[in-house]
Amino acid sequence: MPPNPNPNTNLNHDKTHHHLLLFGLLLGITLHFLLVPHPSSPLEQCNIKPSILEMDWSPNAFVNAAATHQPVLFRGIPLQWGATNWTWDYLKGHLKQVKIDVETSHSPNFFYYDHGDDNLLSEKSWLNSNVHDAMEKEQRNRHSQTMSFQTFLNAIQQPIVINAKNNQRDMETSYFYLTKPVKAATATNDDEEENEGEDDEDDKKFRSLLAPHFQPMDPFPFYFTNDTLKSTLTLWMGGPRGITTQSHYDEPHNMFVQLLGSKTFTLIPPCAMDGLYLYPDLHQRARKVQVPLNKISTLQELIGFSFPLFQKYILGGRSTGNVDPCLSHVTVRPGDILYLPPFWMHRVSVASSGGAASANIFVPSRVTELKNRLMQSPLPFQQKWIRSSMSPTVVHRWLSLIMKRLHLSLRVMSQRLLHVRYVHMQLHSKYTYHWNERAKQCVRNDGELISLTTTTMEQTDNLFPWANHVSKFETIASQIDPAVLWQMMQSYVELLMYNIMEGGIDELKSFLNGCVLV
Repeated sequence: MPPNPNPNTNLNHDKTHHHLLLFGLLLGITLHFLLVPHPSSPLEQCNIKPSILEMDWSPNAFVNAAATHQPVLFRGIPLQWGATNWTWDYLKGHLKQVKIDVETSHSPNFFYYDHGDDNLLSEKSWLNSNVHDAMEKEQRNRHSQTMSFQTFLNAIQQPIVINAKNNQRDMETSYFYLTKPVKAATATNDDEEENEGEDDEDDKKFRSLLAPHFQPMDPFPFYFTNDTLKSTLTLWMGGPRGITTQSHYDEPHNMFVQLLGSKTFTLIPPCAMDGLYLYPDLHQRARKVQVPLNKISTLQELIGFSFPLFQKYILGGRSTGNVDPCLSHVTVRPGDILYLPPFWMHRVSVASSGGAASANIFVPSRVTELKNRLMQSPLPFQQKWIRSSMSPTVVHRWLSLIMKRLHLSLRVMSQRLLHVRYVHMQLHSKYTYHWNERAKQCVRNDGELISLTTTTMEQTDNLFPWANHVSKFETIASQIDPAVLWQMMQSYVELLMYNIMEGGIDELKSFLNGCVLV
């Protein structure tokens, strides 16, 4: 071999080659980071306690507020409503003999139902009785009661009775609230329970007396949408001090107008929802949290054991202490309007001693439209695959394709579904499932492999021409905020299981454990 005329040539070549390899490695890592699903959820990057914005009033105020995607507080907006001039004495004098239906309880904490009396999960779905008791026991004393409006106003203005022995609220203290639509909508108001059946004469009379006090209304929804017919205005009154609407989110834009007294909002961004343990979307308490925030100080041992993500991310790893310093709060007073974006969690308590009155203007949001389109997106399934032994394979395949296209981890999302929404839910699966690595199929214990011309994941697209469906799904999903989309996709998995799998939602845990978390 002839001697190398330049002994540095190979060395320089090695350096250049090394730099190219290093560049290629860094480029590969960067592309992998961008293109491969992240092994985390929005909770890991969430700012749990954002600051609450305040804005001055202007004709474009609500448009500007909506553009921030954050809660915005407006002080002293020049509303023309007669209701902004209300006093308690005025209401007692003008509406005193009207009969109304109100909710009452010895507990200050009130929950709403989404599905009426229908629980799409099993009635005996709670695994942890301690969690169930913490959330549900207080609701057993809640009931409806008919009384005159004057009697109701007197009741919510009563002072709280303090037990002299322990300096705590007397457990026999009664709490009252009413919520009545002043302007109905063609769409369901997501914040309150649905009004079933026709209004009775008292309700009609009460609404007719209230409506003139809230004119004009249309200019406010008009800032968000031309379709003002679908906006709603709802009156809320309650007391005494401490009565609380538990943490939940709404899908519409929510403009909260404080009329009398004051209320304190606890506000939590959508990215924190996994740490709050939302109820399953098929549960009666959908959109609400399983963590009993009102009992943190007394049930800390239970919380740490049952809700570890709450302890880690919301409480900041602390095993004891009050949750309030960890979250954002704002108090609204007469003349204030608080704008709440869609999907922001909020817990609302009456802060004034004499009760409170407020109005909510709900305006349909684009995020609801996108959600409906996503949930109703056509599936590329043959009829014979639905509710059959072939369902696991096609459901797994579909979820894998759309999650990959959306750069989401099906594995992490499955973990969150099982260990957040369904961690305390008992499902009754009829089947067991396992992943057949050779065939790349999810197989039921009594099922068979689907006959394929090939066993590779890449080539099954030729057999299942789903690319067009996946692209349409991605087009819709790409318009949704990532933190909101993360929650929507968990709901999508629930809905897919409920409608496609033989055995419905009861197969969720067995399917995910057997074919995804393997």
